[in-house]
Amino acid sequence: MIIRAWLEPQWIEPFLSPEDVKTVRANVWPFLKAFRDRTGDVEGVPKHIVDALVEGLTCSGGPEDLDRHIERLLKYKAAGFTELAIGLQDDPEDSIRMLGEQVMPALR
Repeated sequence: MIIRAWLEPQWIEPFLSPEDVKTVRANVWPFLKAFRDRTGDVEGVPKHIVDALVEGLTCSGGPEDLDRHIERLLKYKAAGFTELAIGLQDDPEDSIRMLGEQVMPALR
């Protein structure tokens, strides 16, 4: 998350309350540590804030989340977006296969 938006206010305000934005801005270093440690546990930041940022700034999850993310990507397509950057975690080969078999056909 931190690399996607650098946690600047203009990127996180749409997903968080003003108080939660202050919490994030006061804890940028713990976000960097969590990023380096590959964990979703951000010291000093409540889980609901991290969850809101993941939902707002990424299309993350497992196969059970595909329909929800495809719907979101179709909205981006309708708005004129023509490119998508992907970052694959843990098992890139399976992720690429899943994207090619399930996501890309749905976006055509």
